[in-house]
Amino acid sequence: MFDPKTLLDRGREFARSRRPEEACDLFAQAVAEARFLHNPLLLVEALMALGQIECSLRHPATAADCYHEAALVAAHNAEPALQAEALIELAGTYLSQERTGDAARVCDELLAVTQKAEDGAALARARALHMLARIQESAVHHDELALLLQAAATLYEMAGDSTHAAECKSHLAFLLGQ
Repeated sequence: MFDPKTLLDRGREFARSRRPEEACDLFAQAVAEARFLHNPLLLVEALMALGQIECSLRHPATAADCYHEAALVAAHNAEPALQAEALIELAGTYLSQERTGDAARVCDELLAVTQKAEDGAALARARALHMLARIQESAVHHDELALLLQAAATLYEMAGDSTHAAECKSHLAFLLGQ
């Protein structure tokens, strides 16, 4: 038996050293150990790390499974901030696969979670709205897209994220022909 934290740290070192396969193995071991130890917070952390490396290895379905499980574990353990983080990654993974319906469903769930959350909710809501705007854009619903971009920009500003707020405003200006 190995310490999941140690496995995660070593996996991150391998990931930084551009050795994603080794990192993936260590993250998978960390998931197994966190399950064995019945440590839900460590399990969420390990699942998120495994999901990220699976994305970099171009295994989006496996990454989505990791993010989905992380969101469920976080929800079951009343960790809305961790649940929101996992849902954001899951929606992004679905969007990258052009699974817009699944991404939209996850964004709706994310909006519901962040409505209840207190800390960091504005940034998570902004990311969800921004992602929904990207989904609407692909479906060419410009009125809804404009509303989502404006709402996301406002929330990004409230959260102090001027870079993403400016990105939303620029996208909105382009959409409106300004």
